Amino acid sequence: MIDIRCAHTTDTGLERQINQDCVAIALGDELRGASDALIVVADGMGGRSGGEIAARLTAQTLPDAVRSHLEASTEGGRRERLGDALYAGFTAANQAVWRRGKNEPGLQGMGTTCVAALARDGTAAIANAGDSRVYLLRDATMTLVTHDHVLIHDSGLEPLSPGEQPRSRFHKTITRAIGYASSVEPDITLIRLREGDRLLLCTDGLTNMVSDSEIERMLRSVADPQDACNLLVDAANRNGGIDNVTVAILQVGSYLPVIANEAEQPNVDEMSNTARSLPPRGRRSWRVFTLCALILLAGFAIYFFSNHGHL
Repeated sequence: MIDIRCAHTTDTGLERQINQDCVAIALGDELRGASDALIVVADGMGGRSGGEIAARLTAQTLPDAVRSHLEASTEGGRRERLGDALYAGFTAANQAVWRRGKNEPGLQGMGTTCVAALARDGTAAIANAGDSRVYLLRDATMTLVTHDHVLIHDSGLEPLSPGEQPRSRFHKTITRAIGYASSVEPDITLIRLREGDRLLLCTDGLTNMVSDSEIERMLRSVADPQDACNLLVDAANRNGGIDNVTVAILQVGSYLPVIANEAEQPNVDEMSNTARSLPPRGRRSWRVFTLCALILLAGFAIYFFSNHGHL
């Protein structure tokens, strides 16, 4: 087994009432030694409760199906078995969501996008259905691994900028997802991992609010993967937070931050929910300086007039 660290952050955002995103992370012992790590990120769709149920069902069903497939499978090479296991996981999750939507009034048409990363012995299998994404950060350069299953991409039209995407019905039209039909065909990609690699799994609540260049800058500039997750989610909320936002990171071994210049150094002190309500760090420092100066001046004036008031 290789050294792998995983982290995640999920947030309701600034405009939604409930969080329909869901994350599942399983490491070596939880997978009974069948794999080193598994991350699943689901973004539910379909009514007030349907999307939440679809995402939760997927996060519960997919890891169990992956583990069972890996334990039972003996055919093919190890790399191929990882991809087959994710395919089996997506199939099981799709059946669970599809049946629930068919059998319960009010849940018809529910579904969820899903991305998953399964790692073992230096190889990662990536699977996706929908517009949640996986990025690979390697040698300070970020690459998009997955393909968005949305109408504007699958039709061959020119992709939209992040600012245009939330307003476009073509961007929002999902062409492939778990639970929308009786079967699902996820895209499967295999990657040979290296020391220092980071895989970022995220919902469109991040990518609709933050450009790829900003995601790359923040992802490569922070040493701790949990800090990087927090920083990305806070950036999405600072830019509007119109949707639930979820990010998860799978990191191989240790990671050394890469900062091109001082301006790229992120302020980790401002990554928590509480920090969003505070003014920027520079303004806080200036206010503290001003207050201290006023206190000193007041003290000097009291001292002066108490000793020289007769002059």
